[in-house]
Amino acid sequence: PVCQTLRGKSSMCCPNSTGRLQLYWDGAPLTSVIAVPKTGGWDNFRATTVKGFNLTAGQHVLQARFTVGGFDISSIEFKKAR
Repeated sequence: PVCQTLRGKSSMCCPNSTGRLQLYWDGAPLTSVIAVPKTGGWDNFRATTVKGFNLTAGQHVLQARFTVGGFDISSIEFKKAR
């Protein structure tokens, strides 16, 4: 399987406090805990980027585990790192 070094970018909003989440790949941690920045409102989305993780080709399970809630995610995208 092909292994690519990627960066992940998500658009999130958090009106009142800082949320936290962590991404898992096939049950193993893919990222460290990601702090969701306070954006001041439910319609104020801000991009958060995490760099330097590897994904392999094929069928896998990606999980987002929310350790502290109170936020929305609009999108998550993965791109090949430069």
